[in-house]
Parts: sequence; C-alpha cells; structure tokens
Amino acid sequence: MHKYILFVLFMLSVVCSCKDSVHREITIPPPLPLRDRDTVIAKEHERNELSNNKAQKQLKPTAFDYPMQIEGCACYYSTDRAAFEAGKYIYADDFQMLALMKLDGHEFTMFRRDTTEKMQGKKHWLNEKYEIHIDLEQVGEMDETWQYEGILQIFNRQDSLLFETYLYGECGC
Repeated sequence: MHKYILFVLFMLSVVCSCKDSVHREITIPPPLPLRDRDTVIAKEHERNELSNNKAQKQLKPTAFDYPMQIEGCACYYSTDRAAFEAGKYIYADDFQMLALMKLDGHEFTMFRRDTTEKMQGKKHWLNEKYEIHIDLEQVGEMDETWQYEGILQIFNRQDSLLFETYLYGECGC
C-alpha cells in the first residue's frame, strides 16, 4: 500500500512541475506571401544543389592496391570490372569491424555501424567524418569467392550525400 501511495505522490509532483512548462506562449511568425515563399524555397534549393555539386566534385574515392591492414577473409570493390581485374580498389573490408577507403588521396578507416554478420546485402560503416552505405547484390560465385555489384554512397555526418558510385567486386577467403 505504501508503494502505491508513494507512486501516486511521485506522479502528482511530476505533473505539477510540468504544468508551468506546458503553458508557455508560442509565437509563430506570420506566413510569407506566396510569391516570397516560392522565391525563398527556390533559392534554398539552388543553394543546396550548388553545395552538393561542390562537395561531390571535391570528394572522390582514390584507387589503391590491396591493403596490408586487411588479412584473411575480405571484401574488396572497384568502380568497374576492368579496374577490379587490374587490382585497383576503392573500398575494402574484413567482414567484421574494419573498412578502408581513400578519399581524395587520404586513407580513412571506417568501423561497422551495424552488427549483422552478412557478406552480402546492406553494409553501413562510419568514422568521425563520413558514413558509408553499401547496397550489394550477388552476381556470381567462384571457388571460395562471391562476386557482387551494387551502389556505394558516402554521406557526411549530417546525412548529406557527398558521393555515389557503382561497385563491382568480391568477398571471399
């Protein structure tokens, strides 16, 4: 019985303390005239498009040889089949917790965002600057490797798309 009374008293104190914050006056600015609103929206869209184009031109994956940091089973991808066969990769991961990319000549280490142990499908990696989303589909299988193609997207940490490209590569041991 005492627990019930204490619970009721606690709830009453919470409700009473919240009462002041609920009745604050909210001021809403008057709406812009339709013509001004369209102009503002168009300018904002133009500014976003310019900044996305500028960011996309500034950020570009750089090809690299097979990384020494990744041992054992791995996935490695290129922007097309010819680059893959030439051993020029733009992305590599170790199936578990480590992924590598070179962006504009600078090597970045990424860590797994999701904890699923999938060799295929969707992968999410991040570091302090970027987040990478990879969406793959299996297109072949040879010996102990599986070939995939898909899309790689690079986002900044504010969820703005910076770069997107086609991927071709394989996973295996």
